[in-house]
Amino acid sequence: MTQDDPRALLMQAFAAEHAGEGARARELAARAHAAAPDLPAVIAARAILLASTDPPTAEALGRRVVDLDPGNAGAYSFLAALFAPLRRDVEAAALFESFAARDLPEAARRTVLIALAGFRNRIGDAAGALAVFDALGPTDDPALEHQRLIAALYARDHDDRAVIEIKRRFDAVDPAPRPRPPPGARRARPRIGFAGSDLGAPNYMALFAPLLAALDRARYDVVVIALGPIHGAVRAWYLARGIVPIQTGDAADPDALAARIAACDLDVLVEMDDVLGRKGRAAVRRRPARAHAAWFNMTGPAGDPAYDASIGNAALYPDPSVFAERCVRLPDDAFVYDPEFGALGPPPPSPAPCETGAPVTFGALAQPYKIGALCLDLWAGALRAAPSARFHLANAAMAEAAARTRFVREMAARGVDPARLSTGVASGWPGYLAEYARIDLAFATFPVAGGTTMFEAAYQGVPTLSARGHHALARIGDWLARAVDAPWLACADAGEFAARAAQLAADPAPLIAARRTWRDGLRAKSARDAPRVAGALAEALLDLAGQGAP
Repeated sequence: MTQDDPRALLMQAFAAEHAGEGARARELAARAHAAAPDLPAVIAARAILLASTDPPTAEALGRRVVDLDPGNAGAYSFLAALFAPLRRDVEAAALFESFAARDLPEAARRTVLIALAGFRNRIGDAAGALAVFDALGPTDDPALEHQRLIAALYARDHDDRAVIEIKRRFDAVDPAPRPRPPPGARRARPRIGFAGSDLGAPNYMALFAPLLAALDRARYDVVVIALGPIHGAVRAWYLARGIVPIQTGDAADPDALAARIAACDLDVLVEMDDVLGRKGRAAVRRRPARAHAAWFNMTGPAGDPAYDASIGNAALYPDPSVFAERCVRLPDDAFVYDPEFGALGPPPPSPAPCETGAPVTFGALAQPYKIGALCLDLWAGALRAAPSARFHLANAAMAEAAARTRFVREMAARGVDPARLSTGVASGWPGYLAEYARIDLAFATFPVAGGTTMFEAAYQGVPTLSARGHHALARIGDWLARAVDAPWLACADAGEFAARAAQLAADPAPLIAARRTWRDGLRAKSARDAPRVAGALAEALLDLAGQGAP
């Protein structure tokens, strides 16, 4: 074995990497590559060692591997993992489409299709993702079936019953719910737990913190279980109120998470992740508490016998008859939102751009996965009805040139002049909220709207116009319109949406007034509404715990 034996050099390289000598590992891998420039295994090993420090070179090496060895399933997996955090999803989707056109062995083909479905979901091409899932056929992989579920929900405006059937197909790959545990002894103070991935995130906690603060904790104990990281400002908020949040790293393992929750000895577990999030739901199916409730389940009825109740409001859940579980409807005319966490908070509202006499600017701070064909049709229809208006789209994905090009191309195909469009790069709360300075009227996405996004916009003084769909995700705009007492924001369909947008473009006085007054008015309204909603929530939780009023 010579000094330039590539395999020996790679063994030394990985040993150096394991010892924490990254630079030495990369140098040895480069020597191995120089000794065997066309050996796929050597190129792949060097790519792996470069992935964290030099993604462009790692990507070039990964592409070289699949050119030399098209059947190498691991190389496709490597490229998919490399692209995932780079926010180059449009480019990645095109790349994996080209791979899918190849005549590949079955293992490589499935790896490519799985990656392609994921990237299509991320860029808003849910229909394209569903086509890939059809080519894949049914699987027994819960994570993959979760992706299929998301694509199905985003591709069409389903009604509530259709959504339940979609979720039941997804449930088929998860273990059946365990039997209900026997009732525990009645306690003087029931123990209520709230578990969710975003209970440490400031933008999400802005919606929940006022309720948590207003709960009468003399009546029961509160346990907070964060399935993700906890921001320092949010942790300080908890501790200031005597709540010590439990942060668990077990979210990826439903059995471990369920055991962690069970150790809390809860009378009621309120699962905050929504059915779109698998972490909490998979744990709930293992019944770690005596009773389980889904919190503002944006996909409507849980459709899962593991849940004893779904907690929402009448705007989201207008027809309780579709629920197999108990339907708890809190007041839907309440604005409960407080994003001020000490020194961390949103910027002050800026003047409306149209106050200067400029044309009205519509816009959205929405992620690409929500901006599919149905959404673009809705937005383009409004822009055609208001020919003087402009449109501004801002999100983190707009840093990718291919994503900007795709958005402009899709809107142009729908009759919108590219000169009327602008984009911005927005990421990181609360910094991205500054993009609202460029928007007079926000447009909700469709058929999946964004609840947190709408409340954020309202707090910045920016109204959000929405079109009603046929399931809970498409009725969030009705909730926001009632909460801010602005019924003119909730439209029955795309035709009314376009007409209302044109009306506001012609007479933006309501938009200017909202910019000037909403922040102060909504802050006061939240202070009034939070105790009212918290009281209704408390009665529902005590009832679920078996200790409600007789």
